[in-house]
Amino acid sequence: MTCLLGTCTLTCQASPVFLTACDGQCVDLTNDRDHCGMCNNECVGGQICHESACVPSCPAGHTECVGACRDLEWDPFNCGICGNACDAGEICAHGDCELNCPEGFEDCDGDCRDLQTDRENCAACGTYCSDGELCIAGVCTVTCPPGFTDCSGVCKDTSLDHGNCGSCGAACPTGEYCLAGTCTALCP
Repeated sequence: MTCLLGTCTLTCQASPVFLTACDGQCVDLTNDRDHCGMCNNECVGGQICHESACVPSCPAGHTECVGACRDLEWDPFNCGICGNACDAGEICAHGDCELNCPEGFEDCDGDCRDLQTDRENCAACGTYCSDGELCIAGVCTVTCPPGFTDCSGVCKDTSLDHGNCGSCGAACPTGEYCLAGTCTALCP
């Protein structure tokens, strides 16, 4: 119920199915035996409501669930068996409730994860990036602080590092030191 112009009014949600207000309750006119196709249109004589019409039995691929024909393969309120409702955030697919991750996300053990940026699920569920790495475009990548360079997965200060002077792998000869990225024989 919502307050509309000072009066409590029944408001029926349109998702996941379109519902209509009938006699103070929200009903699905396509499958409700008491309100089939329109409010107060009751199916009688053992008939059931299917696609807004009273029919003697459910068509192939549908099962009767409390007087209504339901597709147990795809119905989120009757998934796999009558009365088995999927949880919030799940859909019914082939008779099983499954997590419904938005586009660009994957189901990793019941959580929706972005495999392009998630350090614990980088490119694939369960692929962890090491300390000091970030997941960038699905690849674990070393991220060095300002002033440091990634040298084969290790952050080095190439302005002072004897084994990586000026660039990765550029080692200073014995007796020389790395100063401002240049090998020099002068003591600092």
